[in-house]
Amino acid sequence: MKTSEVFDGLLANLKVGDTATTVGSRRDEITKSLNKDFRSKDGDTAHKLMVGSYGRHTAIKGVSDLDMIYILPPSIRGDYDSKSGPRRMLERVRNDLIGGRPHVSVCVRPDVSVSGRFMMPVVRLV
Repeated sequence: MKTSEVFDGLLANLKVGDTATTVGSRRDEITKSLNKDFRSKDGDTAHKLMVGSYGRHTAIKGVSDLDMIYILPPSIRGDYDSKSGPRRMLERVRNDLIGGRPHVSVCVRPDVSVSGRFMMPVVRLV
C-alpha cells in the first residue's frame, strides 16, 4: 500500500462525518433560542462565534462538545451591571437553552470572566 493511500485512509478515519450535521443543528437551535429572547428574532442564527476545535476546523471523529460564543446585544449591559448580574445572565441563558426540553441538562458555572466591556459567562450543556 502506498503512503498516500495510508494517509488518505487516516484522514477518512478522522473526519467528523455525520456528527457535523448534529453539531450544526444544535448550534443553530441554541442560537435561535438566544436570539428569540435577547433580540426578539425568530429563526435568526446570527450573533455567534464558533470557537474550540469545531470552530478552528480541527475537530475529529468523536467530537463531543461545541464551543461557541454568543454575542449579547450591547443595550442589555446595564440590566446586568451589578454584582449579581453575571449570575442572573447565566440563569437567563440557561432557561433559554432548557426551553421546555426537560431532557436537557444545563450547568451554570459561577466563574465569569469580565474584561473591559465584555462579559463572558460560561454555560455548559451536559
